Amino acid sequence: MAGNAQQPSQVQQFNEPKQAPLPGRARPNQALGKVSGLSARFEHPRRKTITVWNFRLERVDLDGAPLPRIPVEMRAQQMVGSINNGDLVEVEQRWRPGQLLRVHRVRNLTTGTYVQAKRPSRVLDIAVVLLKLSFLAALVLFFATVIGNLMGVDISRRLLGVPINPIR
Repeated sequence: MAGNAQQPSQVQQFNEPKQAPLPGRARPNQALGKVSGLSARFEHPRRKTITVWNFRLERVDLDGAPLPRIPVEMRAQQMVGSINNGDLVEVEQRWRPGQLLRVHRVRNLTTGTYVQAKRPSRVLDIAVVLLKLSFLAALVLFFATVIGNLMGVDISRRLLGVPINPIR
């Protein structure tokens, strides 16, 4: 479902044997299981589009007995890679029972790829804020000049620190 919502722009491969480990054989700080109940939705906070993927990890112990399901959430402005129901995935993050596991990276053992929730850099956000402030300053200067000209005062020179009556 979510895998069809967005096509991957970059997929990072890992070079390991294709034989995937069995569920229940995860290391202590990992969660390993099959994806089920995958759903994708879009949220729109502050004029941005955030993609949210929710799914559960179905796990079993070494004897094949079911372990508690792990609810997982990935959210970002861009998802790189894909996940489908039935994929065997590994999450390198500790899960506490009763909690939602929020992750930014999942290793899809079925496809042999990493799936990442990408976020734009803070540099872009800062550049947008500086651009808006520059535009606002230019707008204030423009209106100050227009109003000053209507009143017979050259306000733009005063604002910029230029002497009004320069000595010649």
